[in-house]
Amino acid sequence: MWLSIIIPAYNAENYIARCIKSILKQTFKDYELIIVNDGSTDRTEEICDFYATQDSRIKLYNTDNHGCLAARVFGISQSNGKYILNCDADDRYFSKKAFETLYQYAKSDKYQLIQFGHYNKYHHLGVRRSVKSPICIQNEEFMDKEYPRLLGSYERAIINNSVWNKLYSRELITALPNTSDVGRTFWGDDNIVNLYLLSDCNSVYIVPDIIYMHYSNTGGTNQYRDDAMQNLNIKKLQQLDFLEQYTGNKDKQCILSDTYTEIAGWLYHFAKETFSIKPKEEALIIIQDALELPTFIMAREYFNNSTDNWIQTRLLCSGDAHKYYNYFCENSNYERRSTKSDIIEMLKRLYKFI
Repeated sequence: MWLSIIIPAYNAENYIARCIKSILKQTFKDYELIIVNDGSTDRTEEICDFYATQDSRIKLYNTDNHGCLAARVFGISQSNGKYILNCDADDRYFSKKAFETLYQYAKSDKYQLIQFGHYNKYHHLGVRRSVKSPICIQNEEFMDKEYPRLLGSYERAIINNSVWNKLYSRELITALPNTSDVGRTFWGDDNIVNLYLLSDCNSVYIVPDIIYMHYSNTGGTNQYRDDAMQNLNIKKLQQLDFLEQYTGNKDKQCILSDTYTEIAGWLYHFAKETFSIKPKEEALIIIQDALELPTFIMAREYFNNSTDNWIQTRLLCSGDAHKYYNYFCENSNYERRSTKSDIIEMLKRLYKFI
């Protein structure tokens, strides 16, 4: 079998059929579709089971709810294809020749990873994400330039954090994260999977073909969550573990600086949002809990030994949720700043090694 497609699905009754149909209409037929129903409480299992009874290439696994990372890793472990695609349950393949296109690129067996173009769909707006012409990246260049960006979550890297826009050779599936050790996340799982799968990648081919539609308004990752910083901590622990093992030529201190700067920036934004929607005492507890997370303590210790004077890092170094509250009260104009403005300001300070 040439191709395995993995779909983790949780309460996806409103869009899973659209996703499956986009796969069944493919002109390339040598594939298996593995759907991992991650403890859905809606009609997801019923819908998937209907399609599985119609096509023997569809394999449905019903599991307890352990999160997208665990479901994806389980699906990969059950796969048999020479190559692997990951598809989100709320997305779809834009072209019926998507698999055929990838087969033509991959049949020479020159590349362990092929990244393809996609549309980001925001409600009624579609944004094209693609390179203008093919790009080939070999091992040394990948390890020196691209893999370090995964260690720091750099979103504008040529090879981004997403798993749904990549074709992986089975050669890369030598180690998968132990999800019971990693912990449960509601975002950041793509980055964690790529840290494992691409740690020994020797050849990458990035193609301009747009074959995938990613919907950005169907999931819950853009909604406020009390445990958002716990999830960031899980991702950062994984990045720091892989940074220790990194043997490329990029300066580890530069990567470390950007990793900790990202923590300071995201905590600032999270604290601002938390104080705007939660009662003061509840918000103080949430922020203080975040400040005591392992990677946040590491970041605080790192910046305590630096001359960085950015307000986000100064607040982190205080280790005190009250300092955040007092700052926002004293600087009321923070309420007029958008999330986009906060993130742009953070990104200006990040990734100085790029």
